[in-house]
Amino acid sequence: MLSKYIKDASNNFFTNVLGLEINECKTHQFKNMLCSKISIYKNDEIFDFIFLFKKRTANLICELLLFEENPDDDTITDVLKESANLIAGTAKTMLEEYDKKSSYTLSTPEYLGIIKDTGSLNAQELIPMKVKNNCFVVAIEEN
Repeated sequence: MLSKYIKDASNNFFTNVLGLEINECKTHQFKNMLCSKISIYKNDEIFDFIFLFKKRTANLICELLLFEENPDDDTITDVLKESANLIAGTAKTMLEEYDKKSSYTLSTPEYLGIIKDTGSLNAQELIPMKVKNNCFVVAIEEN
């Protein structure tokens, strides 16, 4: 169920906020990705959403959101945390509309650095998507 909402929220972010088309990514091998994380708490359950971006995609987001063509590392870190916050916040709102009996809250987004390989994650699900010929991934970990 969560994957539908996070996928729809990602689509909303890239399409409506950034003005980009989002497509399915066919590959499932992801290496050296910049990584941000945010959690959604549902009652007593914790769901971590790890957002993995190629540096090209992170630079594109910086250019479209902040009008910075050559962002420094701190800017990239901030924009990836904010992207996670915007996407997860939208997913949280959708979940609250769907499941009015549960209580949902968001954590503060974190920047995790570079993930060498998605195999190192403890993800129950990987959702690969493509923007401008660059794949990005949302990994879902349930704790």
